[in-house]
Amino acid sequence: MKKTLFFILSLLCNINLVSAKEKGKLDIYYIDTFGDFLSEKVTIEDEIGASFNISPIEIEGYSLVRVDGTESGTFQENPQELYYMYDLNEYLQADNVLTGIEKFPDLNLYTLGFLVLILIILRTIL
Repeated sequence: MKKTLFFILSLLCNINLVSAKEKGKLDIYYIDTFGDFLSEKVTIEDEIGASFNISPIEIEGYSLVRVDGTESGTFQENPQELYYMYDLNEYLQADNVLTGIEKFPDLNLYTLGFLVLILIILRTIL
C-alpha cells in the first residue's frame, strides 16, 4: 500500500523517489581475558545482504586466544557482535612482594646490637 501511494505521488508530482536501502551493523570488540577493553569498539555498517570478512588486529604484548561471533558473513537486519579476546603475553611481577623470611630486613651487626640493647633496657625496666 505504501509503495503504491509513493508511486502515485511520484507520478502526480513528477518526483523521482529513491528508496534508501536498510543497513546492517556489526560491532567489533577487542577485550582481554578479564573483560577489559583493549581498544575502542569498531562499528561497521553496510547494506543488508552485503558480505563482510573481518580479521583480528595485532595488539602489542597480547596474543589472540578466542573469537566469539562470526568473522565472515553478511550484514543482517539485527545488529551483530564480534568479540576478539586477547591474553597478556607476560604478567608483570611485583618488585616488593615479600614472602617468608624476606619479610624481615637484612640484619647487620649494628641492627642486631641495637635490638639486643633495647631488650636489655626493657628487661631492666620491667
